[in-house]
Amino acid sequence: MQTMDDMALLREYACHSEAAFEELVRRRIGLVYSAALRQVREPLQAEEITQAVFIILAQKARCFFDDAKNVVGFVDGHVSYVKIFWNPSPVQPGVWAVAIQYDPPAGYDYQWSGN
Repeated sequence: MQTMDDMALLREYACHSEAAFEELVRRRIGLVYSAALRQVREPLQAEEITQAVFIILAQKARCFFDDAKNVVGFVDGHVSYVKIFWNPSPVQPGVWAVAIQYDPPAGYDYQWSGN
């Protein structure tokens, strides 16, 4: 696959290219996992959060045709939102279903702050 930026990969995925999404995940999984690990300080929870963030990204891929939204900012910001819904209790299944359906407030800035 030729070298494409994140937005181009996401557009390709939205047009049914699984290979494009695999490449995007390969590029950004370290960023998402490390952000999650910094917040929860538990490797298994960080893995779950990472998976949830990429599920959300896949579900919302068609919403990213506005270049004002950037993929790195989206995944970095959603680590915090998914963490809010983290509940390791097996008594409450479906916590991820709530997190995956969550949308940040209107006007949320997806630009990565680098923090």
